[in-house]
Amino acid sequence: MASSPDSQVREHPAAAYHARRRSEVDAKILKTARDVLNTEGLAALTVERVAADSGVAKTTIYRRFKHRLDLATAAVADLPEAFTVEGSADTKQWLRALVEGMSWGMQTRAAEVIGAGLMYRHDDEFNALYKERVVDARAEAVRPRLQQAVADGEIRSDVDLDIIMGLVGGSVITSHLNGTASQEGWIDQTMELIYSAITPA
Repeated sequence: MASSPDSQVREHPAAAYHARRRSEVDAKILKTARDVLNTEGLAALTVERVAADSGVAKTTIYRRFKHRLDLATAAVADLPEAFTVEGSADTKQWLRALVEGMSWGMQTRAAEVIGAGLMYRHDDEFNALYKERVVDARAEAVRPRLQQAVADGEIRSDVDLDIIMGLVGGSVITSHLNGTASQEGWIDQTMELIYSAITPA
């Protein structure tokens, strides 16, 4: 079967080089943005700052991201390891790793991005970016594992998975906002409450 013109362009060495180069530039932009978020927070994240720290021209950054909130949501789109489907074969231990991963995120860049999600909730463009890159991406990463746990009879089948994910995420966010997360053993208590609520009687 003959290759299409588009596939021939993609397979051309020059096209492959430019695609790889673009990927390297994207990685540099996003790493710099994450570094700024982690060390100084969302208020310090500007396209100008990322350009200065990364050595990538502002025009190049603006070709990829419309504004700093676009850049911020893209920077946090990569998921912590705890959000992947792999992990402990034991569902309770896997859920604990999920809670620990979310808690780690709340101590770094995620907290301010979540705050921005609330602050800019009436901004349709940012809301869509935030939902797609931050909320939905994490939900879709954990959903298959929860579905398997339901199929195995480890998690109640009468509770919507979105509610379970909201229960897990909400408990972590609330614990960090009200200071509970600074108390020893809070994850153990949180896990007992969550697991008792979602497992079959």
